[in-house]
Amino acid sequence: MRGNFRRLVQRSPKGKVCWSISRERYPDILLVDVNGGDVRSMVLDAKWRSGRTNLLEAMESVHIYHDALRTSGNAPSPCLLLVPGDADVPALAAKSYIESNQVGAVYEFGVEGGGQNQLTQVLQEWVGPFKT
Repeated sequence: MRGNFRRLVQRSPKGKVCWSISRERYPDILLVDVNGGDVRSMVLDAKWRSGRTNLLEAMESVHIYHDALRTSGNAPSPCLLLVPGDADVPALAAKSYIESNQVGAVYEFGVEGGGQNQLTQVLQEWVGPFKT
């Protein structure tokens, strides 16, 4: 679903499930996993950029989402760029990088690209801890 995170800076977020601690934000894709009283989320942000400089600039959006958005009080983790092009900055797609920073990128995300397999693996690992 496309998330709608209203701005709640000086008010208490009572009764709100999703909010932003800065301004209103709209991530492209928001995944929410609820298991009993535990709630967590993941943000996927599609970008149509390529090249090292453009990708590093595009990372700004996932940093902002990670820092500003809250789902039941928790920051989304991870927040990932989905990009159709090659891995111009390979470190951003490394499992260790994503686990350490809770932001990163999935490259070659398209109909015939390998990014679908990478995202499937990320999603399986993300959902894994909540399986009962």
